[in-house]
Amino acid sequence: MKIKKKYQNKKNKKKLTKWIYILSIFVVDFIISYYYKKHSITTILINLITITTSIIIFLLTDLGKKIVIFIKKTKKEVNNIIWPKFQETLYTTLIVIFVTIIISIILWGLDNLLFNLISFITELRL
Repeated sequence: MKIKKKYQNKKNKKKLTKWIYILSIFVVDFIISYYYKKHSITTILINLITITTSIIIFLLTDLGKKIVIFIKKTKKEVNNIIWPKFQETLYTTLIVIFVTIIISIILWGLDNLLFNLISFITELRL
């Protein structure tokens, strides 16, 4: 039991150290970018190196590994999708446009009918 607890504490300390290192790299990168407002080659290289190292360290964390697995599974699922052909997409789009026009004409007619009916009723009261 004690060994397991020590192992968990070590593991948690490693995780915390990695996250602190990632955050400190980003903070240093932003400070360097702010201090050297000119984008010289050295600042661009420093930015590139710091961001690359922080991404690599992030990918070594449990969350980073989960994200990589999720992206791989997502790519696999996207490859399994049967995408519609151009003609199917065109016909569906034309149907949607046609139905939208028909419904808008019906609503316009109902609106005019109700408007005229209400104005006729309000004129009778006067």
